[in-house]
Amino acid sequence: MAAGLYLHIPFCRSRCDYCSFVSCCDTKLAEEYYQKVKEQAEKISYGGEFDTVYFGGGTPSAVPKLLEKLYGLCCRTFSIRKNSEITVECNPDSVDDELISVLKKINCNRVSLGLQSTDDAILASVGRRHNFEQFAVAVQKIREVTTNISADIMLGLPMQTVESAVESVNLALDFGIKHISVYALKVEDGTPLKSRGYTVDEDMQADMYDAVYEAVQKRGFERYEVSNFSLPGYESKHNLKYWNLEDYVGLGAAAHSYYGSKRYEGVGLKEFLAGQETIAEDVSEEFDEELIMLSLRCSRGLELDRLKNKNKFLMEKKSKIDELKSKGLIEVKDGFLRLTKDAFYLMNSVIVELI
Repeated sequence: MAAGLYLHIPFCRSRCDYCSFVSCCDTKLAEEYYQKVKEQAEKISYGGEFDTVYFGGGTPSAVPKLLEKLYGLCCRTFSIRKNSEITVECNPDSVDDELISVLKKINCNRVSLGLQSTDDAILASVGRRHNFEQFAVAVQKIREVTTNISADIMLGLPMQTVESAVESVNLALDFGIKHISVYALKVEDGTPLKSRGYTVDEDMQADMYDAVYEAVQKRGFERYEVSNFSLPGYESKHNLKYWNLEDYVGLGAAAHSYYGSKRYEGVGLKEFLAGQETIAEDVSEEFDEELIMLSLRCSRGLELDRLKNKNKFLMEKKSKIDELKSKGLIEVKDGFLRLTKDAFYLMNSVIVELI
C-alpha cells in the first residue's frame, strides 16, 4: 500500500490571532529551510511508493518558489506514483498568477482554501488577511488548475452566530466547493486572541456544528470524518491515511511521520533549522489502541480484521460492545465496528469505553 508524503511550509505573510501552529513571517529563511528539508529527505529510509503529497503550513501559497522547489525535491528523492493526489493549502489573498503557474507545474490536483468565514468583519476580528471577495476571485483562478477545491470553516469565532456559520458554508458551496473541513476554534495560550481574554461559547459552537452538518447534507455532502464533509469521491485521500493508521512521511518543522511501526515526532522551526532530528518511538504495542481511536472518527469505522489482537478485543470488550449496541451508539456490520450517526456527538466517550 502506498504511503502519504507531507511537507510543512511554515511561512506566512502574517499570523492570525488564533494561530498556535509552527509558522513565521520571515520568508528570508526560505532558502535555509529548503536546504534543511533536503538534508532531512536524503536521510529518510522509507523505500516505498507515495500516492499522496500534501503541502501544509503555515501558508504554502505565500512562498510559491519554495513550493516548486520542494516538489522538485520530492520527485527526485522519492517514488511518487503517477496521478497521485497533490494537495496545496492556500490562503485566498495569496492566490495570484505566479501561484497558479506553480500549481500547474507541480501537477496540483487538489487545493485546500483557508476561508474560515465569509463575513468580512469576523475575518478582520481574528487578523485574517483576506475578505470574501478575495475568496471568490481565488476560487475562479484555482479552477484553471483543478475543480477539486476544499474550504476550511472555523466555528466559535468572535461575533459569529449559528446563522452566520451556516451562511458561510452555503456561500462557499455556491462556488462549487467539493469538500468542507469544519474546525472548532480553540483559544490557545500565547495567542493574541487569548491575551484579549476571548473565550468560546462551547454550547453555541456545538449548535453551529449541528446546523452546518444539516446544511451540507442538504447539498449532497457526506460526513466521512467527524470534521470533514465531501461530495462522494472527493474525500481527502491523504488525510484518510492518518485516520486509517497507514504509513506517512513528514518533512520539515513540526512534521510527524509514521512508518515501520515507529512514530517520528517533529521539532519546532528554530530546532529544525539548527539541525535537530526527529525522535523515533516504537509504537507497535499501541497499534490496536491507536487504530480504534482514529478509525472511529470516520464513518467507515474500525475494520476489525486490522486489529493485531482482534479475538482478544472482541472477547474482553464483548459486554461493553453489547451495551453500546443496545444504546444505539455503535453497530457491528460486515466486519466493521462504527459509530451510529447520533453517536458522533459522544465519540470520545465511546472510544474511551473501547480502548
